[in-house]
Amino acid sequence: MAWYNYFTIEIPMMLMLFSFILQAPIMTNLFVYRTCYVILQYNKSDCAQLGKNINNITKVLEPKVQPTVNQINMANNVINTFLPMIFCLFLGTWSDKFGRRPFMIACFVGALMNQAVNVIIIHFKDLSPWWFTMGSIPSMLTGGFGALMIINNAHLIDVTTEKNRIVRLTVFGAVSSVSSAIANLVSSYIFYATSYQTIYLIGLTLNTLASVYVFFFIPESLKEEKKSFSIEEIMNSINVKDIIKYTIRKRKNNARFYLFWLICIHVLNGLAMGEMSVFTLYLRASKLQWTLTKITLVQSAVSFGGIFGNLFVTYVLHKFLHIKDMWLVILGIIMRLVGNLLRGFATNDYYIYAAYVANFFDSFPMLMLTMVLAKMVSPEEMGKILALISVISSLVNMLSNVLYPLVYNATIDSFIGLFNFVSFGFNVISGLAIIFLLRVNLPHFCAVDEQQDNEPSAKRMSLAEAAATNEWQACPSVQTYDLNMKKLSITTSVGENF
Repeated sequence: MAWYNYFTIEIPMMLMLFSFILQAPIMTNLFVYRTCYVILQYNKSDCAQLGKNINNITKVLEPKVQPTVNQINMANNVINTFLPMIFCLFLGTWSDKFGRRPFMIACFVGALMNQAVNVIIIHFKDLSPWWFTMGSIPSMLTGGFGALMIINNAHLIDVTTEKNRIVRLTVFGAVSSVSSAIANLVSSYIFYATSYQTIYLIGLTLNTLASVYVFFFIPESLKEEKKSFSIEEIMNSINVKDIIKYTIRKRKNNARFYLFWLICIHVLNGLAMGEMSVFTLYLRASKLQWTLTKITLVQSAVSFGGIFGNLFVTYVLHKFLHIKDMWLVILGIIMRLVGNLLRGFATNDYYIYAAYVANFFDSFPMLMLTMVLAKMVSPEEMGKILALISVISSLVNMLSNVLYPLVYNATIDSFIGLFNFVSFGFNVISGLAIIFLLRVNLPHFCAVDEQQDNEPSAKRMSLAEAAATNEWQACPSVQTYDLNMKKLSITTSVGENF
């Protein structure tokens, strides 16, 4: 085994996710705290109780502070989405041409610089929380978390086969869940034992380790890429028309139709996930009155539960019982709907606990849809299509991260949980779209078809001719055949019936 096979992308991703999850609830608390005493000019000692104690003071202050915090979060979300969305549009093409590694390094370094700027800002205790939007600029210029996920997914697809891809992606999901669980478990305790500065210094250290690891230990996953290139070459390779052409071009066996529907489902998922932008504030300001420590402990338990949920779906339902991908997506959507209703009608903690249990399978629908997409298109197209989907999803996320805070602020004094029913509606439409796709055979990528679509008719070889010359074996097992002295991977062009 090559030395680089021992070093996987899961390790730096775990470090980065740990850093992000460690800081996420603390950053919300910091925004609430500084909004309270810097912007709204309330007593600093009273503001310090927000998120820590439940008393008459916090019950009055929390609803007054949260609308401004939502405005800051909206601004951050727009900044972190708009330019990265444009960057992601070209990232697939760039990484297909120049390799995954340069852009992977850029994403990690951007996140590292983001942490460094935040550490500087947090040192000045009387600065408005609006200054933290400045910390987003380095990460924004390198594509942000969306770009990192595109490169990560493309890298994993490069280094796996269809047979072991689901296991590798599940392992990545489990690693993410473990890092999230541990980070949530310790974040509030570290914060109350130390300070905001310590939390951000820990994040800076973890991001430094992740960046160093990627730079020295993660090799290029593409077998053929340009070894050197200039900024001018990168800019000259920008071709929006080419990216869109690869996505909307005619495909055999209903593949284009299927692809369009998958994109629509991603859009609906992005709209539904906007609820997460206000959910922590909802737990603090509603009848539930959760403290920061309680929120992080419960979220830690949920992350551990998500690990077992993903393992159960992968190994029991998918591998042992052989339940097809799209049926597992349906299962995930149903559990999301249950969670939406429980959170929307919550009158005590048990509703929220039950909703969290229902969402143990929350991450699985999008994982399965990525698996379905990988079966449909060639590896050469995967980066471009993932990039376009990521751009569309980013645009939708930006809109949803504006929509949900507006709904939340408008109903904070009347029906604070209304946003859960907005999410419920989007998930219902998404579920109906998936049910519709169940009636259509899943098209598989076939290299024979791809080669013939681009060859003169005199050079084309039919599937029957290929079979007659024994140059490929029966589908759906993956084989190779030699056409014009090029080794091409073959999968069946016959749809898989769900």
